[in-house]
Parts: sequence; structure tokens; C-alpha cells
Amino acid sequence: MVQSKQELYDKVSMCIGWDAFNIEIEKRYNEFGTLLDKDTIALLLVDEMGKNTDHVLSILDLHPGIEATIIGTISYIEPVHTFQRKNGKSGQYVRIGLSDKTGNCILILWNQDTNLLKSTWMQPGSTVKIINGYTKKGYQGVEIHMGTWSTLEQVNSPLPTSIDPSADNRSTMKLCGVIQSIEPTQVFFKDDGSYGFVAILMLKTSDGIKEVSIWDDQVKQLKDFKEGDTITIAHVDIRIHEKTTQYHANGKALLQKKKG
Repeated sequence: MVQSKQELYDKVSMCIGWDAFNIEIEKRYNEFGTLLDKDTIALLLVDEMGKNTDHVLSILDLHPGIEATIIGTISYIEPVHTFQRKNGKSGQYVRIGLSDKTGNCILILWNQDTNLLKSTWMQPGSTVKIINGYTKKGYQGVEIHMGTWSTLEQVNSPLPTSIDPSADNRSTMKLCGVIQSIEPTQVFFKDDGSYGFVAILMLKTSDGIKEVSIWDDQVKQLKDFKEGDTITIAHVDIRIHEKTTQYHANGKALLQKKKG
């Protein structure tokens, strides 16, 4: 249920006067016409001012069929995909991996929203906020999608994420399988100004397709592999958050092609 304009103003009364608050709402109402009511516009304004924290969900709390606002750190960005609609026109979408301290999910941007990738802050390692996204069940778990009334913005404060190498629930294993795809390597900038690399490898194993994140020095090993190669990856780090399992090749991880 959307809170009333007065209830929302109480959250920002120390930041903006009542008259200025209403002037800004009226300005946006005239821009949107009847598409948004004034209480909803007030909610968006409060959220932009960083005071709407009541409805921010953790990734762990996401489930299909809801509208949600979440904050997550980008772990990878896949290339933009093009598809054909039934009417013959083409569309675009991009899949973005997000993590917070509770787990990970996939963010989907559609069509014009893929232009957000041109923003300098849209890169692995950046923390973003998705406002009023809608959730669906995907083949890798819950997805959050950008819709008509959704907003994506940068968050300046980095979050602790589920790929923290100091996580207590980390274990290691060896993965064996056939490479299905190797996504282009992404570069991300760290807090100390240095940069790192990450690439996503899709591996078909005996118990299904595994998405493996290949990090930094291990990325260099990928130049020796291609789709269709049968490989083993030793010392793969595993993080488990409820029903979500992540596979990360970093540190001591070793990629080897099966001989013969």
C-alpha cells in the first residue's frame, strides 16, 4: 500500500520544506499526466533522497510474482542479446548478476533500458539500486526485471557481497565437464583504485549446467580453452546461500583440459 504524501514527507522533512516538496511533486505530476498519482510521485521523490529504506528487500527475500526494491553489487554483465518478436520486430535484453550479503540473483534489462550500460558506473564491482522491479522465476532462480515504472541508480556505498572471500560458508571442490560457453571478460575497479577481471564460464557437468565465475589471474588461463573442451577445475570455491550455490575460480583454482 502506497503511503500518503504527508507520511512520506515526514521522512524528508529535515531535508526539504513542505512547499518545495509539493512544488516538485506538482512539476512531476504535470510531466507524467495521469500515469502516476501524487502519492506515488512523492514516494519516488523520497526514494531519490535516500529516505525510503522501509521497503528495500534483501536478495534472499525475493520470490516470484512481487514488486521489489533491492540493492546489490554487480558481479558480471553479459553481452546484450537480440531476439525476434512474433510481430517480426526485434528486441534486446541483457542479464546482469547481482549479489548482496544474503545471496545473488539475475537482473534483466529490456530494450531501451539496455542503454543504461553506457553509464560509466555500470560495471562489475558497482553497487546499484533497483526501484520497483518485478520478479519472475528464471532457470537459474529468481530474476528481477526492469519494467515501465522501474528505476536503476548507482549507490555510492559498496555492499558486503556473497562473493566475499572471507565468507564463513565457503568450501572447495573439483568441477569436471564440457564448456558450453565462455562470456567476454569484464574489467572492474576496486576500492583501492586497482582493477580486476571476471569472466563467466558455463560448464555442463554430470549433474547439470554450472555457472562458474573466473576471477583475475585465473582469467588468463581461459585463453587455452574453447567451447566443447572437456576440462576439470580444481580448488573451486563454493558459497551456499539457502538454495543458491555459487562457483568461483580464484586463488588456487586450476583449469586443466582433459587429455585424450
